[in-house]
Amino acid sequence: MRLSLAIASLVVLIGASLAYSSLRGTREAGVFNVDPQTPYFHYSPSGAIRGRVLAIHGLNSNKRLLNVLSYALAEGGLEVFTIDLPGHGESSAPFNALQARDTVAQVLDQLGPETLVLGHSLGGAILLDVTGDRHVNSMVLFSPAPVPIDKILADRVLLFEGEFDPGRIRAFVPTIQGAAQGNVEYHDVAWTGHTGSLLRPDVIEQVTTWLGGTPLSNNTRRRLRLLLLMLIAALTLGIALLGKPAKPSRAGDRGRLANGNRTMVIYVAVTAISAVVAAWIPFTSWLHLFATDYLLAYLFLVGLILSLTAPRLPFVRRTALVGLGSALYVIAVPGLLVVSEFTQMMMADGRWWRFPVIAALSFPLFWADEIWIRTMQPRWNAETMGIVTRLLLAAAVVTAVLTIHREASFLVLLTAVLLIFWIALWVAGGIIHRRTADPLAAALFSSLVQGWVFAAVFVTT
Repeated sequence: MRLSLAIASLVVLIGASLAYSSLRGTREAGVFNVDPQTPYFHYSPSGAIRGRVLAIHGLNSNKRLLNVLSYALAEGGLEVFTIDLPGHGESSAPFNALQARDTVAQVLDQLGPETLVLGHSLGGAILLDVTGDRHVNSMVLFSPAPVPIDKILADRVLLFEGEFDPGRIRAFVPTIQGAAQGNVEYHDVAWTGHTGSLLRPDVIEQVTTWLGGTPLSNNTRRRLRLLLLMLIAALTLGIALLGKPAKPSRAGDRGRLANGNRTMVIYVAVTAISAVVAAWIPFTSWLHLFATDYLLAYLFLVGLILSLTAPRLPFVRRTALVGLGSALYVIAVPGLLVVSEFTQMMMADGRWWRFPVIAALSFPLFWADEIWIRTMQPRWNAETMGIVTRLLLAAAVVTAVLTIHREASFLVLLTAVLLIFWIALWVAGGIIHRRTADPLAAALFSSLVQGWVFAAVFVTT
């Protein structure tokens, strides 16, 4: 049965990948020779060019987040350039807001005065700053971050805000409308967060038309369906390859009846203490990650304190290799094949050394989870507690950065993504634990995956 499932999943994965490749269109990578040198993607339409667009991503993102949107714009006849801001994606330069603004201005000089512009979050804020003294014909803004502005020298502005955008971003709309020299067309997108509008087919079609393209040949819906199918097939294949659940090899692996209330009290106390200590003692600042070094310090402290009460680490068994192999599979197959269409998954120069460091800082928390929570019985109690504690971790981060460590407040925008990521890691770690009956294998898997993703994505300074 498992062999049949593995074969079927592999066939679906290959078929969906080939179908997706046929939709990709023409995308070329290059580097703008500006200061600092700026990596870019160039999306070319198959027919006549109806306009040229420069698209700018947001903070703690990269040019790949704009892939789906850029492919659709190119299908509509628009030539699109997306760039990595300093400190993001494949850029080797450190992040600096003023330098990012200057980089965008230099790229616009190279592309020419008729270039249309599009920006998300920080990218939108930079464009608002740039158009304070530079005229553009048309500008599209997705949830722009608040920035001081006197005037906006744009003939037309198309503005999108998500219904669940942070309050400060939504409150920025009247300022944009008041400063604009031209017409502002505003849309409040229902049931959408800070980034969701970039992946909404209806919004993408609207932007394509507004910029002068034609959405008739738009393949966005099919592209998203194929990516989802590829992700499901890749994950199913990975689970099938793991084999049957292992029988517990030690009495300690069989689970224990745990006091959920006591565990929750301990987690609440530890997360609160760690959030305060990490805010006052920046002992991971040497990682040079923009604000997110606080997040890593916090996660390490939570894990370290919880691990002090956990049993000693067991001898490494062969099953630990399953955790290592599973992490490599997740990074290489669903990661590089699917997730890389939305974010940077290959580490650029200067990021490799951060991977083992972040994995090591992450390990104590995942080890404590396996001992404190995963062994709870009945199983539904463990799964519920795992999700609740992920919510607790995210809530403590938000509270701390809004009250104590305000320089890291942009983490609020990442909270939803981090929460989904942590819950997915909890579920995946549970699969590894059940296949190996080895908490060390599950903790190793989770820490390696988190280390890779954080090292590849987080902004360097």
